[in-house]
Amino acid sequence: MKRILLIFVLLTLTFGFTLFAQSTGTIIDLLVDAHWYDAQSDNNGTIHLIWFKPNGQSYYGQIIGDTLVTQELIPVAYNVTTKKARPRISVRPDGKTVHFCWRKPAGDSRSALHCWRDENGVWNLETILNTGSYIAYPALAVDGTGVVHFIFSKYRKESDYLPIIYGRRINGRWVFSQEDVAPETHKHIMTNMVNDPKGGVHAVWIVDAYPIQYRYCEAGGSLLDNPTLSIPGNGFQTKNIDVFVDREDNVHIVGLSWNSRSADQAYADYTIKLAGESEFSVPVHSSIDKIMVQHEHRPAPVVVAASKDLVYVCWSEEEHEGRVNIVGLSTFKDGVWTPETLDHLAAIHEFSKPSLAITNSYVYVIWRNNVGQLTMYKDLTGLGVNMTISPLNGNKVCGTTTIEVEVPASGGEISISQVDLYIDGTVVTTSSTAPFEYEWDTSSITAGTSVQIRAVATFTNSETAESEMTVVKDCPPSVSITEPLDNSTVFAETSIQAEITDDIGVDRAEFFVDNILEHTISVPPYTFTWDPEETGVEKDYILMVKAYDTGSQTGQDEITVSYKKIFPPLSAAGVKKINRSLFFFEYANVLTWQANPQNTFHSISNYRIYLIENGAKTMLGEVDGNTFTYAHRDVEGDGTYTYAIASITAAGDEGGYALVEVN
Repeated sequence: MKRILLIFVLLTLTFGFTLFAQSTGTIIDLLVDAHWYDAQSDNNGTIHLIWFKPNGQSYYGQIIGDTLVTQELIPVAYNVTTKKARPRISVRPDGKTVHFCWRKPAGDSRSALHCWRDENGVWNLETILNTGSYIAYPALAVDGTGVVHFIFSKYRKESDYLPIIYGRRINGRWVFSQEDVAPETHKHIMTNMVNDPKGGVHAVWIVDAYPIQYRYCEAGGSLLDNPTLSIPGNGFQTKNIDVFVDREDNVHIVGLSWNSRSADQAYADYTIKLAGESEFSVPVHSSIDKIMVQHEHRPAPVVVAASKDLVYVCWSEEEHEGRVNIVGLSTFKDGVWTPETLDHLAAIHEFSKPSLAITNSYVYVIWRNNVGQLTMYKDLTGLGVNMTISPLNGNKVCGTTTIEVEVPASGGEISISQVDLYIDGTVVTTSSTAPFEYEWDTSSITAGTSVQIRAVATFTNSETAESEMTVVKDCPPSVSITEPLDNSTVFAETSIQAEITDDIGVDRAEFFVDNILEHTISVPPYTFTWDPEETGVEKDYILMVKAYDTGSQTGQDEITVSYKKIFPPLSAAGVKKINRSLFFFEYANVLTWQANPQNTFHSISNYRIYLIENGAKTMLGEVDGNTFTYAHRDVEGDGTYTYAIASITAAGDEGGYALVEVN
């Protein structure tokens, strides 16, 4: 069911009349009962939603455009009735996995749970930890590599100081840092955490109700990798903070702040750290007007942003007179905060708060309406057009590239009427129907040349929006393993050789055997000597060479080879003998051995004899495959000698060694 917000909607209430503020968005009733809920978008434009019914049943759904396309019961998560630490969702940026955590209800509030939907769509549940202390404000985020990060405030009855416990789930195992993020020196509370579109993780918390502190790490890293930043205060106390990172790497934080002398009124205060900068701005009142703070409900503002110039802050509040439940939204655009009211009859309750999510095209607000069901407000963000280029590695293009211009679907009374695509300022195509695609042949562009691509979308209300990006002509490296041949058989130490070319430059090559990195080389020739005798296992091996160019692009080639072991001779032995005649005297070490019957795959044509001195081998000689003795003449009578005897195939391949020591 959809409802277009009117400029003037009159509600008759017992205490008087109230008007909806002007809005261009659409309200959609999702028609699902919910008590707690949370939502987050992935990089593909899908909104992932979890909600929990009053009886503790948990559900998951995806919102695409303006439709809740799935309503999936989560069978492993039940009796989810926690309040102060409501479940929080985190979606891997590529959308492959969905995670949420919560603290068990009163009576077992020393346990935290983690539930996740894996890449196969299967739901899993685990206990993150059982601690002897009270867990408060648990939050998690999954980074771009799939590592799950988790923080919470650790309450202790015997102490007024609360540390933060931080953990990461790596290879299925939780590793915790007890007090390294925020030690037990102050009251660290209201923890929150989010991942960014690139897969990094960002965490915030409050220290003793005043300063907000912040940490981050890149995908695959740890919050301990970077120092803590403190956010400037503005003289107000702070509660209930939220953090969001836009696609331009700007960090946005909002919190409920109030003057302690007038604690029944507060503001949604907003601060930003611009990409590349190390400090946050001084918080400002994004809500403009005061927010009512009552004992029954303490507002918890949330924030999302498309850029530093387009920010959304949302909150719910309980008005004092008449107990009217309000959902408010304030938008920062053109340098001005503009607040509006989305709902005057929301069914908010203690510890509840609306959810915000944003895609390249739309902003979504989700809250609990007056009948206890979820309602969604959806509006164009003003970005208008999201452009993706495929195939694309970072901002590199090569060969024939498909430029795909993704535009928002029709929403309310607004839709796309035309898309113009420019390459270096020249229009190359104009289209009024989806899909908006263009096949671009980059073969004539010189390697290393930068090219600007710009898409301009015109809406049916005559407004325009555009998106642009700069790409570089840079092809990935080409890799070809020339030796050994694919599906060939190797018998002993083998040289792996590869031909690698790149249009700009090769940085390095990596040699893998069965996905294990064995060798790295930065200059040609790109070769690596592999000795399968180190494992001695007769089987098929996958040999792969992976090359990196100077632009961090990769190319690879792999082959399969079969290793057949050349077994050394058996029963190798040696004895020192005297070779004497009337005019001649010498000592000789006489070596003997037997043929190895395991060499059924090979024809042994020779045996090769080495002298080993100080770890180095010196070949003494060879005998044919039917000879099983060798004499090393003119040796020292009191010397000790070590020999290696190897089986040699008709193809000249050398096998392992039989070692003999002669005293």
